[in-house]
Amino acid sequence: VPILQAAQVAATEVFIPVLSGTLITAAPFVPLLFWESIPGKFLYYLPVTFLITLFASLFVAYIINPVFAVDFMRPTERQKKKIWTKGFLLTLGLMGVLAVLLYISGYFALGNLTLTLIVIFIAARTILRWMIRGFQERILPRFMAAHKRILEWSIQHGRPKWVVISVLVLFVGGIGLFGVRPPKFSFFPTRDPNYIYAYLKLPEGTSADYTYQIAHIAYERVKQALGENNPLVTSVLVNVGVGSGDPFDRSSSNAPNRAKITVAFVEFRKRNGQSTRPYLDKIYAALRDLPGVVLQVEPDRAGPPAGKPIQIEVSSEDPALAIRASQLVKAFLDSLRIPGIQELNSDLVLGRPEIRLLVDRERLQRAGLSSAQIGGELRTALYGKEVSKFRDKEDEYPIQIRYKEDYQNHPEMLLTHRIVFRDFSDGRLKQYPLSSFASLSYGSGEGIIRRKNLKRTITISSDVLPGYNATEINNQIRRALRALPLPKEVSIKIGGEQEEQAKAAAFLQRAFLLAVGGIFLILIAQFNSLGIPLVILSQVIFSLIGVIWGFALTQIEFSVVLAGVGIVALLGVVIKNGILLVEFIEELRHRGYRTRTAIVEGASIRLKPVLLTAASTVLGLIPLAIGFNIDFVSLFETGDPKIFFGGDTAFFWLPLASAIIFGLSFATVITLVVVPVLYYMLHVATLRSQRWLHRMRYKYLRD
Repeated sequence: VPILQAAQVAATEVFIPVLSGTLITAAPFVPLLFWESIPGKFLYYLPVTFLITLFASLFVAYIINPVFAVDFMRPTERQKKKIWTKGFLLTLGLMGVLAVLLYISGYFALGNLTLTLIVIFIAARTILRWMIRGFQERILPRFMAAHKRILEWSIQHGRPKWVVISVLVLFVGGIGLFGVRPPKFSFFPTRDPNYIYAYLKLPEGTSADYTYQIAHIAYERVKQALGENNPLVTSVLVNVGVGSGDPFDRSSSNAPNRAKITVAFVEFRKRNGQSTRPYLDKIYAALRDLPGVVLQVEPDRAGPPAGKPIQIEVSSEDPALAIRASQLVKAFLDSLRIPGIQELNSDLVLGRPEIRLLVDRERLQRAGLSSAQIGGELRTALYGKEVSKFRDKEDEYPIQIRYKEDYQNHPEMLLTHRIVFRDFSDGRLKQYPLSSFASLSYGSGEGIIRRKNLKRTITISSDVLPGYNATEINNQIRRALRALPLPKEVSIKIGGEQEEQAKAAAFLQRAFLLAVGGIFLILIAQFNSLGIPLVILSQVIFSLIGVIWGFALTQIEFSVVLAGVGIVALLGVVIKNGILLVEFIEELRHRGYRTRTAIVEGASIRLKPVLLTAASTVLGLIPLAIGFNIDFVSLFETGDPKIFFGGDTAFFWLPLASAIIFGLSFATVITLVVVPVLYYMLHVATLRSQRWLHRMRYKYLRD
């Protein structure tokens, strides 16, 4: 057949399967576009990028590939006769000249890249062609013959049901293993920290100077815990007052009673396999006995901010009831000493120290003053007052004046200061000491109960010690709180990271069901049948079996968000393989093949594209799963590829890549046998139902 006619016929024949396969692959990602929560916003560009790339590939498959096939594809017989053609040699010569010119011009990296391409072209024409031909002529036919024998054995009378039962046993066994040996569950994947933060909170009203002294003591202890000249540490920074609060804490991050110590580590590839997680325990142990300090030590978090790993929200419209309930809950949980809880802290502020200036208004009036003038004078004394501006070309800088620092550190000195004013009754300037009509009073101000969703809510939170799982600890807390008697007016909820994790899991479940429903409708439209789509959708169970067994056996951390997205994305790829199989079996039946022959021959012929699809996906994800890193710029410039495994992104994508690898690998192996068996069982069931309907119709007509 001429190449032009072959390209036209091939493009026309695969139009519907390719279109439906693309729509089915895209269907699981469409619900992810409408994920409104924090993880959805964080991962928004993942489905967007995938959908744009997928539909661009559809255009390439329909338009670009047939054109390239006409221009570049030649019959295999011609390629066997001559490898070193004139065109190929001319191409190599031109590329060699280009490489020499690049070297002469000093572009060594581009010259090395050109030489690498020359080696690849030669290998493709010689070694790779020999290997591919050996695979296609020797290995693949044996594999197809073995696959045929397995199928012929599986669809014989009485055996299909045992194949299905075996798959169900695998499914039940996987669930049992997952329950007995569950992996670690998390919201977003955890990793070795790049930063460790130690948050110090002193009692309300503590001065910045005293906080600095405590922070300096803590700094020395942290340096001692890290060790002298530690090659993993790049810096240790201390913040006092400004920028010293926990970003996951709803209270202010700028306060004189707060301090933060930040330990920064070198990047992952420079750690030589050493973990930075043990330093969490060392720093916490070094600082936990600081007197009067509420301590929190935590690593930098992956993913978007979602609150503390342990966060209990106590709500009530009655402030007194909310305070008593929060204190009872905290005391109760502290008494249980649940392993893994670092230290429970409450954001309730019962009282804050205050200095009040009591003014005698009668004396003020007799002196010709007002309370606003007193307040303005105090503001100038403590915060300053802008009196002018300094200009430097286009920039302006305010000039502030205020009292000496002694007045700020010793409030009693404010009373000795004389306030100068003009008495408008007689026009003369007068001055009086503030002590003439004011006095100081030391006391405690009102506490703070913050609101969440318009409800008074007191939050009790904590970080999790290394080696413990936040989900398991929160489950223990839930069970414990059920036994705690509380008034009906008080509500308790687990919030923070666990709340966002539950929302993410619920959304991904809905997205999974919507994807399955959308795929089901596409399959019905393609096959005009109800049974065949159900046969193809059975692969969803096969893929879930692979995911369950994979995570249970490897004990890879199961991130609810990333692994959930991987499972949803897995649907399209797995079902697309089933379409390739069933669609060709249907085609062979329409050509006149008997059903068993069509099943065996169709599954064997489509074995190659199914394996290629699965293998290309799995092999493409393996570097992402193992964290394979290579610096191509350094490779072509200096010859050093700087290869290393792991890194800051490997941990993040590992659950997603693992879910797809486990599910697709298992589903592909099972699909090649079980889907044809299910198709055969559907055919047998259809024949039996038709015979039964025929007998019933004949009986009805005879009666």
